[in-house]
Amino acid sequence: MVVAGHLGYDVMTAGGLFPYYSFHVPLFMFISGYFYKDAEEEHPLAYVKKKCARLLVPYLVWNLFYGLIALFLRNCGFSKNCPIWKQG
Repeated sequence: MVVAGHLGYDVMTAGGLFPYYSFHVPLFMFISGYFYKDAEEEHPLAYVKKKCARLLVPYLVWNLFYGLIALFLRNCGFSKNCPIWKQG
């Protein structure tokens, strides 16, 4: 819902009477609290390490992969906001 809102889509607005942005942040907070575990408070450093391994490592691997592809395409003559082919 957050992505759709930033893109300007009018999803789940019920004709403008019930905009989704009136509940998407409280819903996110509720879901986050629902999945929270008290056991994580016992070892906060282990919790942070686990979250870094689960979230940051895939993020950094993806950015490396994406960056290499972007570098390759830039060196082949492609660049941002330029047409892929020349029109006639």
